[in-house]
Amino acid sequence: DAAQEPFVGLTREDFSDYHRYLASLFASVKNKPRVIEEHDGMTSVVSAVEAGTGVAVAVEALGYTFGNRVKLVRLTPEPKPISFGIAARKGRLSPATEKFWQCAKEKAAASK
Repeated sequence: DAAQEPFVGLTREDFSDYHRYLASLFASVKNKPRVIEEHDGMTSVVSAVEAGTGVAVAVEALGYTFGNRVKLVRLTPEPKPISFGIAARKGRLSPATEKFWQCAKEKAAASK
């Protein structure tokens, strides 16, 4: 049971959505995760996990960046997918960003 492990997470003040998501993941279990350390970014969270401080909840995309440093294990049952978006400069999207957005939409639609 993942909730029995010590957890490392993002700071509650700056990342309240992360803590709400963590609470929703473990809403149906009696033992709630015990966050023993908070960090101001995922790089620090990964470093703490790598050092053996605890485990962390992370999106699958983290594996593309930090997969060689930590092991990603799927939760069972798998939680409902989270929504995400593309951050771009205000105003009109550049042609490259527009193309990326279209590809992402097509991939998301195909995976449903």
